[in-house]
Amino acid sequence: MFLSFIKKEKEQIANSKNHKIVRIIGFFVLPLFILIALEAMHFSDIRAIPSYFADVFWPLKFLLTYTFILTFQCIFFTLFRNEIFSYILTSVIFYSLSLVTYVRCELTGSPLLPSDLLLVKNVKEIASFVEIPFNISYIISLGIMALGLLFLLFIRKKHPYKIAFKTRLYLDVACIAAFCIIVYAFCLNYNFRHSTLDKINVKISAFSPVEDLRSNGVILTFFPRIGDLFVKKPDNYSEKAIEEIYDRHKDVPSIAAENENQTKPNVIIIQNEAWWDPTEMPNVEFSEDPMAKIKALGEKYPYGKLVTPSFTGATCMPEFECISGYSTAFLPNNSYPYIQAVLSDTESLVSTYQKNGYETVALHPYHINFYNRKSAYPLLGFQKVIGMEDMEDINDNLKGWYASDEYAMQQIIKAYENKETERMFCFMVTMQNHGGYSPSRYKEEEYTISASSDALRKEDLNGLIDYAQGVKDASEAFITLTEYFKNANEPVIIAMYGDHLPLLGTDASTYIDGGMADKDKAFVSTEYDNLYYTPYIVWANYDISDFKLPEHISAGNLGLSIMEQAHLNKVPWYQSVMKDFFKLCPVYERYIQFNADGERIHELNDEQNAYMEDYKLLQLDLLNFSHYAESIPKKENSENATENTDQ
Repeated sequence: MFLSFIKKEKEQIANSKNHKIVRIIGFFVLPLFILIALEAMHFSDIRAIPSYFADVFWPLKFLLTYTFILTFQCIFFTLFRNEIFSYILTSVIFYSLSLVTYVRCELTGSPLLPSDLLLVKNVKEIASFVEIPFNISYIISLGIMALGLLFLLFIRKKHPYKIAFKTRLYLDVACIAAFCIIVYAFCLNYNFRHSTLDKINVKISAFSPVEDLRSNGVILTFFPRIGDLFVKKPDNYSEKAIEEIYDRHKDVPSIAAENENQTKPNVIIIQNEAWWDPTEMPNVEFSEDPMAKIKALGEKYPYGKLVTPSFTGATCMPEFECISGYSTAFLPNNSYPYIQAVLSDTESLVSTYQKNGYETVALHPYHINFYNRKSAYPLLGFQKVIGMEDMEDINDNLKGWYASDEYAMQQIIKAYENKETERMFCFMVTMQNHGGYSPSRYKEEEYTISASSDALRKEDLNGLIDYAQGVKDASEAFITLTEYFKNANEPVIIAMYGDHLPLLGTDASTYIDGGMADKDKAFVSTEYDNLYYTPYIVWANYDISDFKLPEHISAGNLGLSIMEQAHLNKVPWYQSVMKDFFKLCPVYERYIQFNADGERIHELNDEQNAYMEDYKLLQLDLLNFSHYAESIPKKENSENATENTDQ
């Protein structure tokens, strides 16, 4: 009996050891199901296959991705003490991230990036104007993850094993430590993200995140970019450094009024949603030029191409540049300034108008909370912030799916007629021509333009016709606005520009087939300058024949130029410095720069680069750090007064 007992105990110990080994192996196998499921989505883009496997470092990338997923599974196992729940939660997180990434990439040509999550409260509004594409890989991926769950249930049933308390404690400590180290390295550590990963060809590029996605996969594209949401204080930043910038540029001509008698107009700036000239598409013929009236006006007034920092989206980027004078090229990659930077009172062109006695009004015939405008606008200096919630008759003035541009112009007129001060600065963001574009957008009788093309698919051509009709409406609405202000008793200057090109086709198919991008290689928008050019026009009801603007201009330069033309009495020194920089570089964007001769340049010369560094440090000081620039003139005046007293 005793020998029988001993034999039975040995068998149990052996079985227990076997169960333990199988369960450990199974736990480490589970992340492979998730990884293979993610790769099923990844390689549904056929261009990702050669991009991924042509890289000699792909096994290392695969291992890093596996390690990252395993780390999440471990931390959830530590928190919830349950293998099933930890696997399901890990699967849901990474499947959701991957699904949204590839859907967004198919819609816009750009993957999901960490900054996009800052717009999570606007998901409902975003979903209302996009059509979610279907891909069989989404189902296959989900099926692979379900197989992983079945595998887990099987080994739990066949190999029951309970971890001892002491062992559990050791595992908890190890899992927490591993999670903290891995997440810190992948998401926050600058050297690891930009040096170590770069050595194995994991790029974290601001220029081509879609290429990074094809080469790296979702996890190595998304998570290393989290650290770039935070602005790192430069090593050369200090109060003394800002004072030195002031000393270098204190003789720069001020853009304030030279005398009290110069014309001080009301200022209206319109950022027109997705306003662009579709006749620039080579492979399409239109029944008429939808911008004919604007081009005719452009023969008498400043007219040209605004170089925008964004393509098919991120409306707030050129908007922020225009009303602040700052450059988004100096912000973290793919960031949203109203959400990440404008968190307290922020010096801007708007605040300068306000300090000069202007009533500052922001208008947007859509949800004013989008991009966090409702919070950011007052911090930039807007006294009145009016969105669709404040426009009682907006639903009676829709054209297509949104408030018409004609209605938007009427809101500007209403603001002007109800202004409470002598002068007004008004900034309007329109909405009528927002995507998506489909044949059902307008009523049949509202179409006055048509198009034909042998190159475009029928659905893409129909979408382009919808878009072109909106361009014509926007252009004619602007003419209506100028007709009203021709008869105004006060001087008024009005500028209008487009924020970005429209989201046309699927994965940029309209631009590719329309002849604006190369069919024979993977589409990357930043390789084509013309995808970042939108029109701008400036009109006034008084003589501005001496007001000259370059053919290509950035939104920040346009905003500063209009403010200079307004002849304000008080302008901060740093805004004059910023305007002076634009004399050297009328366009300075992350992807595109132009020099003073109107030439596209790919590298700044020494003079331009030195001035750019001063501009950048000034912007960081005013937008992100200690605001030393605001106090320098006061400090200098105080020191001068002290010296005079001593004498």
